[in-house]
Parts: sequence; structure tokens; C-alpha cells
Amino acid sequence: MKYHEKPAHFRELFSNLLPILLALFIWTNPILAQNNEELITLSLKNKTIGEALETINKRYNYTFVLRTPDIDTKRKVSIDVKQQKIENVLNNLFRGQDVSFDINNKTVRISKTVRQQDTEPTQAAAVRSVTGQVTDISGEPMIGVSVMVKGSSNGVVTNIDGKYELKVGHPNEVLQYSFLGYLSQEKRIGDNRVLNVTLEEDVKKLDEVVVVGYSVQKKKDITGAVSTVLAKDIENIPVNDFGSALAGRSAGVQVITPSGKPNEGFSIRVRGATSINAGNEPLYVVDGVPTSDTKTINPSEIESITVLKDASSAAIYGNAGANGVVLITTKRGRKGEAQIELNAYYGFSERAKRIDVLNKDEYQDLLSDLGYPAMDQSVYNANIDWQDEMFRNAAMQNYQLSISGGNDKSLYYISAGFIKQDGIVKPSSFERMNFKINLEQELKKWIKVGTNLSYSKINDVDVSDGNSETVILQAITTPSVVGKYNADGTFPTLPFLSSLENPLSAVESYTRDYVYHKLLGNLYAEISFTPDLKLKTSMGIEMGASRYKEFLDPFSSAWGRNQQGQASYNTSLNYKWINEEILTYSKKLGDHSFSALAGFVASRYVGESANSSIRGFSDNKIHSMNAGTVLNKPSEDYGASTNASVLARVTYDYQNKYLATVNFRADGSSKFGVNNRWGYFPSFSLGWRLTGEEFMKPLDWLSDLKLRVGWGQVGNDQVGYYSSYGIYGIGANYNMDGVILPGYYQSQIGNDKLRWERTTQTNVGLDFSFLNGRITLTADAYYKKTTDLLLMVKLPQTSGFDSGMQNVGSVVNKGLEFQLTTRNLTGELKWTTDFNISTNKNEVTDMAGSPAIFTGSLDKKISGNVSIIQKGEALGSFYGFQAAGVNPQNGRMMYEKANGMLVYEEDLSADEDRRILGCAQPKFLYGINNVFSYKNFDFSFFFQGSYGNDIYNATRMFTEGMFDSRNQSDRVLMRWRNPGDYTTVPRAEKDKYPAISSRFVEDGSYFKLKNVKLSYTLPRQLTQKALMDRVTVYVSGDNLVTFTNYRGYDPEVNIGGGSSSAMGIDQGVFPHARTYILGATIVF
Repeated sequence: MKYHEKPAHFRELFSNLLPILLALFIWTNPILAQNNEELITLSLKNKTIGEALETINKRYNYTFVLRTPDIDTKRKVSIDVKQQKIENVLNNLFRGQDVSFDINNKTVRISKTVRQQDTEPTQAAAVRSVTGQVTDISGEPMIGVSVMVKGSSNGVVTNIDGKYELKVGHPNEVLQYSFLGYLSQEKRIGDNRVLNVTLEEDVKKLDEVVVVGYSVQKKKDITGAVSTVLAKDIENIPVNDFGSALAGRSAGVQVITPSGKPNEGFSIRVRGATSINAGNEPLYVVDGVPTSDTKTINPSEIESITVLKDASSAAIYGNAGANGVVLITTKRGRKGEAQIELNAYYGFSERAKRIDVLNKDEYQDLLSDLGYPAMDQSVYNANIDWQDEMFRNAAMQNYQLSISGGNDKSLYYISAGFIKQDGIVKPSSFERMNFKINLEQELKKWIKVGTNLSYSKINDVDVSDGNSETVILQAITTPSVVGKYNADGTFPTLPFLSSLENPLSAVESYTRDYVYHKLLGNLYAEISFTPDLKLKTSMGIEMGASRYKEFLDPFSSAWGRNQQGQASYNTSLNYKWINEEILTYSKKLGDHSFSALAGFVASRYVGESANSSIRGFSDNKIHSMNAGTVLNKPSEDYGASTNASVLARVTYDYQNKYLATVNFRADGSSKFGVNNRWGYFPSFSLGWRLTGEEFMKPLDWLSDLKLRVGWGQVGNDQVGYYSSYGIYGIGANYNMDGVILPGYYQSQIGNDKLRWERTTQTNVGLDFSFLNGRITLTADAYYKKTTDLLLMVKLPQTSGFDSGMQNVGSVVNKGLEFQLTTRNLTGELKWTTDFNISTNKNEVTDMAGSPAIFTGSLDKKISGNVSIIQKGEALGSFYGFQAAGVNPQNGRMMYEKANGMLVYEEDLSADEDRRILGCAQPKFLYGINNVFSYKNFDFSFFFQGSYGNDIYNATRMFTEGMFDSRNQSDRVLMRWRNPGDYTTVPRAEKDKYPAISSRFVEDGSYFKLKNVKLSYTLPRQLTQKALMDRVTVYVSGDNLVTFTNYRGYDPEVNIGGGSSSAMGIDQGVFPHARTYILGATIVF
């Protein structure tokens, strides 16, 4: 079949593209040729020396380091030079000051000229030397730190190892340690001959840069609601996706991991769910390229994750930003020698909890209560703990290698890695190989080009879960007396239940193999027309190709024998290209700073798939489809969509006190009707830095106080490619003069009035910083309303269709967010705490008269829906009967009707007596991380929790239902047995299936010790002897302890995956594992 060949085409494309990119980089790379000295042209009037240095930095990429604290950079100068060497320009700027320059490539160290007579101590004092080392808070040596005797010009700077030696003349003298961007320190010499110092970053001086839409911005100047997680926060955590590492680290961001399968993805909700039928997933952007696939993103390659939470910051992404934006910046090269880094760890995972079940005698007693005869002891004589049999201690290993470096013209970062993680349920596993290359090259002063390219290959083996006849629930409900295999190699069935085999049948009768290839990257060029006016053009591509094979053994299982075996072969190919043309302009005029951005974006997505299967196998050795005899009907699917956008943004800053940002984006989508394809999405935000006002000056303990307010609109088009069109299908039969002819029929009604979902959000926030940045707090309040919901509604019979998609209804989210960071200890022992907490209230406020929507269906023996969507309630609400306890006279479960009467199930009305039983959405989400550093040791522990959410434990309907011969949990030992028994567990009753009711709704709140890490960095004098720059060994544990009242395996589960309409339902879901690893990071 031709579809089988498409992954090969994909691999061929990649193998041809990579050498071209590498050759292009080498061909354009001046570091392999020569590095001509750059000449400076500069014309400034009445500017400070500091402003002049900043201008040179921007235009010519020079870095200036002030070695001594008493250099005057505030003096105003005028200069007009053309094509001059840098030393001539500096001599001109510092004319009249006694300074010297140390120029190394484009790094210039400026210091006071030390005269010989100044450095000689007085004859009255004894001359002696003081030595020491200066390090940063992470223990890394600091080169170029100024060490001066206070009140004199006697001083030195630290060497490459951060060490210094200085001759002094009196014990009362004081040494001053200073470095640009760090807090200065003073140390009295006294009798000390060795003085070691640790310098801390001056958070008031360092302007942290945050990636925002299509540009970067200083964190202190941001007026929207933005949160950032850095690489150091998530490194060396034993997970294979960044979502698991992100959970609990950002206020207002909920990470949903539906199960603990190693190949399971995740979903993110930013400030709640906004849509019912359209998507609720945020936009993921990796190095400027949008992607919908998160499993292939390697956490080890991530430099930072920025979440744009409010409309004023996300509106620049228009249609894609309705649910927030997650911007992922990967690691890239830095100036300096090549650095090789190897990170490797090995570990294992284990089941965190077990469900206690009935033993052989207790099980036989239950069968008697159900009216079954005694078991055939000659058949059911095993003694197997099926949970121990199906769960295992699973190994995991991860290896990541990177090479990075660069110079003034070129930067490069190349990495490769491999991760293999076995699941704790046999035979699940996940493998990923990844390769990444980030290159940037300055061709001329006015143009630079680059590429960000990644390739990933995933192999995984899946096990089915999430319903009553899959491996997780079967491991609980299979009695210990059931053996592994019959004499003929088939799987034994349960006593008196021939339709249900032991759990091995769910995994050993199937062979599953999944392979996925992914290419994501872009090529870009940035042209600088002037230092202030730049154009960036980028062409990005995302390509994915997958192949899934499954074989059902024709002999070992009952289902396999029924089908005579079956082989399936499914392929898919999808690609997306995106072109961006972004023009930026920035200017500073005195107290006024201004920037503007305008651009055009166009993209197209195409996806196709083909599925085929065949039955009728006479042998289980050959799994090829060629060996089958009964071909099932094959299927093929194709979809495509196109988007075009125009965008603009303007920012303004006056005296760093009054800040404003205005965004606008117009989006066109092919998914809507011709007259409704374009949506227009404006936003604005304002900021007021109160600490810049004169009346705040007396409050010197307050480092920063900024008020923010924002408003904006964003759109959502995450529906089917052809939702507004009438669709025709094949399969209708028509009688033409007595002859039946095949033909077409209309399968979907069109709606040319279909338009964008629109989310309008208002945000108010405060940014606090106290005690020179040792305490920082960010607080936000928001109100978010989504209107014109893209919703499937019931249609009148005259339309000829049951339902169709229309724009009806609205959903509201409102909440509060708090993020607190404290630097508790700053001495030799350092302690930093990060805490965040958020609350969100969700409500469906309008359904335009549409009836309630029932979702969250259960399977097999238990029929019905667990969840409801209706006006006035939150998404994820549970709906059913109110259980009122067990009648002590007959052991039957009683229920409360709407009028308050207590009745049995047969007396209930599904229309009148069902009610809201709970909600899966939490009242609060929170996380707290503590990091300790002492000398070469680092230790951290991270807690993450959820409060106020309910879980519908459908697993208990099968483990406490007592309706057939499945084994049950030990809670049924409390079941009603005799009149007068007071208990919460009803009597055992054959074929009496439990009703969907409040009996199975549980508190899903939890508090988890999510991660603990301990690392030790070997002394440099030891590692340098082995030609290694740094060696760090570490141990880490994940998902270690869970505090919860939930009775199931794990409170972080959901059969609905990332669904926002059916949340918090547990029916035999694969639980999360407890994991331990030992690893090392080696830097050369």
C-alpha cells in the first residue's frame, strides 16, 4: 500500500535536509576564516559615558566590565568619530580620567590605572599578603572581580579561577569587592590572611529578559500576566515530558496528566477551560515555531518556559492564543570556547500504592452470598497476587550530550539524546531519540541568519486502560485462584464468568508497535536597516509521520479465537508550514522609550491517515497482513486548513514609571464561512511603577512596586477543518427502477454563519519587591468570558439532521493568582523558597436554550454518563442520584428523591431525581519549592497540591459492586449480611449493577512530595586534573509521597484524557509511579 511508504519519504527528506543546513553553516562561518578588527563610527552629543557604552554594545556587540567602582560613567560627553579602533574611541570618552583598558576580542575591562607609589604600603605598617577566592551563589569562580583596599587605589582583579592576592599594610584596612550586576561587599582584614567571598546578584540592577510574543522584554517592564520557569527549575527530574516538570510551578497553570503510562501526554489549562467543543489547549511555540505535539520536546534542551496568561499578552497570537500561550526557548550557544556537556542518569520506577483485595476464603464467602455454587477446586487452585504479577519495578535511563560555543560572529548549540522508560505495568515502555541544532551566524554587520532544528523518533508499547476489561481493573478483580495459562496455552477465565479472562490476556494476546518521526524547525534571517529598525523573516516547518501496528493472537484469547486473529496497520502523515515577517523599531529619546512591531503571518496544515485491518489468521507466528484472509473495510482521512494574520504592537515607557502596551491582530481561518473567516482581536495593558514616584522615596525598604491592568480579546478556531461545510459520505443505496445503486449522502449539515469563539479577559496585577529583592510577590486577579461557543446543538427534525455546530452559549472563568519568592538565607548556607497558589471558578453562563449535555460515559456493565454540562454549573460537574445510605433491615442502598423522600433505585426518575454530585475542578492549586545550597552541595524539595476537587471513582463500581464473580476490594468485608447491620456497603446481589450516584464521588484533594534532589559538585582542583571543567553527581526522587483521602491508586487520573467536559473520572486508569534516579553531569 502506498501509505506505508510515507514515513520513508519523511526520513529521506530529513537525511537530505540536514547535510545542506550543516554545509550552509560551515560555508558562512567566519570563525573558520579570519576575524578582521572592527572599526567604530559614533556620533553622540551630551550623553553620559554609560549611555555611550550602551550604544556601542548595541551596535557593535562589545561587552564592558568595570573593574573598579570609582570610574565615573555618569559624566556627559560629546563624541564624533568615524572608522576608529575601539581603544581610540574609549580614550576619547574617558579623556581626563586615569583609566586603562584590557581588550580581549569584544570584551573590554575598564579599571583605574594603578600607580606604583599608590600600591606600596607605608613604612610604618608590616607588609603582608591576603589571598582568597570570589565565587557566585552557585559556587562558580568569578573572573574580573575588583578587590580594592577601601580609600586607596591599591587593588587587583580576580583571575580565571576567581582567586586574588593583594599586599596590605594594616589589619584595620577594609577590602571592597565589586562586580557589575552584583552586590558589593566589604571585609575588614583583621588577622586574616585568607578572605573568601561570595557575591550575590543585585536584582535591582539586573534586568531579566523574558520572551514574549515575537520579541523579548525586560521582566520589570512587563504589563501583562506572564510567568517564567527556567531550566534550573526542571533539570534532572526523571520525566520524559516538560509538562510533568512544569506542574505546580506556575500560578494559574494546571497540568493534567491523565495517567501514569510512560507514553502518556499531558494537557495544560491556563486559567481554566474556556470551551466545550472547541479545544482548550494553549498554543505551544518552540523557538518561534508553533506546534501541537509536546511528547517530542526534550526537557533537557529547554532554556526557559514562559506562559502568557492574560489576553493583553496572548492577543498578539490572535486565534491561537485563546487558551494562553506557552513559549519554549531551547538552549543555544554562548560566546567562548566550545563546551561539551554530558548528562546521564539511571533509575527505576515502582507502584506507589496497592488496592487490598479478598483472599481465597473471603472470595469464596462472597460467591456464596451471591448465590454461586462452590468453585471447581481442580481448576481454580492457584495462589497468584495479580497486582504483583501485572505491576513491576521498571527501569529507566537517559543520556544527553551537547556541544555549544561561539564567538562574536557565530553561535552554535548541538545536542543528541536517548531516553528509555519502561512502564510499571507490563509490557508498556517509551523510547525517544532526539537531535537538535541551533545555529546563528552574523554574515555582515547588518544581517544575521540562523536555524533551530530538531528531530525526534519515538517508539512505544502501549497497554489499554480506562475501562472495566483492561489490565488495571483486571489486576484488581481477578481472583487469586485463577491461574496464568491453561494446558493448551489459552488464558483461564474467571469462575462463573466465561467472558472475562485473566489480565495476561489483555497484554500477551496483543502485540503493539508504534513509531513516530517528528521534524520541527525554522530558518530565519534578521536584517538591521539601522540599529533601531530591524526585519526578521522566518520560515518554519513541522512534520510528523507515524506507523502503528497491532496483532491479535488467533488462539490464546477468547476474543482472538472469535476473530481468528486480526492485524491492523495504521499510518499518518501531517505537516505544517508557517511564514513570519516581523518588522520592529525601537527608540529612546530622553525619558521616553518607544518600540513598535508589525508583521504578517501565514500558515497551512495538512494531515492525512490510512487505516486497514484483516482477520482470519491460521498461524500466530506471522503477523503480516498478507497472512490474513478476511479484509475489513479500509479507511482514509484527509484534512487541511489555512490561516493568515496581520499583527501589530506598540509599547511606551516614560521615565521607567509609566508603561503601556497596545496589541492588535487580524486572523483569517479557512474553517469558517466565507463571510466570517476574519476575526479582529485588540488588547492593551498599562503599568505604573509607584516606586519611581517621589512620594515613595522614604520607603527605601520597598525595592519595586508596580500596578498593572490589562484588557484584551482572543479567538478560538480549534474545531474540525470543515465544520462550516456540508459534508457528503459514501454508503447510501438508491432504488432506481428496481435496481439498487450505491451513492452519496449528506453526513453533515453546513453552517456558513459559523464564526470565531471569542474570549474577552480583564486582568489587574501587582508586582512587589522588598528588601533589595529578597522578597518578591506577584498577584493577579482576572475575569475571563468566552462567548459564541462553537457548540454541537440539537436541530429540528425538519433539517434532516440530529445536530449541527452553531455559535451559542458562554463560559466564564474568574480567579486569583499569587506567586511568592523569598531568599531566606544568603550567606554560606543559602535558602530560596518559591510558592504559588491560584484559584479559578468556572461556570457555564449561557447555552442559548440548548438542553443539558451529558458526557463521561462508562462502559460494559455500567451504562450511563457521569458528567453534565448545563447553565449555572462548572465544566466537569458530576451528575447522578444522591445516595442516602444502606437500609439496615434489608441491606439495600437507598437514594434521596428531589422531594426528599428516601426510595430504592427502581423508584427513581432519571429526569427528576438526578442532581449535581460534585465537581472535578479544584478550588485551589498550589506548589512550593525550597532550594538549599551549602558549599558544593545543593538540595531541593518540591511539593505540589490540589484542593477542593472531586473524583468519580468508577473503579469502585467494579471493586465494590458485588454484582458478579469478580474479586472485590477488602472494603466489601463491611457489607451488609444480616438484618440490623449498620454499614455503608450494601448487600451482595447478583446482576444488580450499582447506579451512578454520590456513593462513588470522593474528595480528590492531594498534597504530594513531588520531587527531591540532592547534588554534589566535585572540587575544581580535582576535576581539572582530569581535564574536566565541572562534575556534578545527583540523586533524585519523583512522586515520592502522596497525602490524600482518595481510595484509588492515584488522584491524578482521568479516563477522559485532557477533556474539559468529562474530568476527574477514574475507571481502571494507569497510575503514576514513584521514581528514583542516580545521575551525573560532566562538563568539559
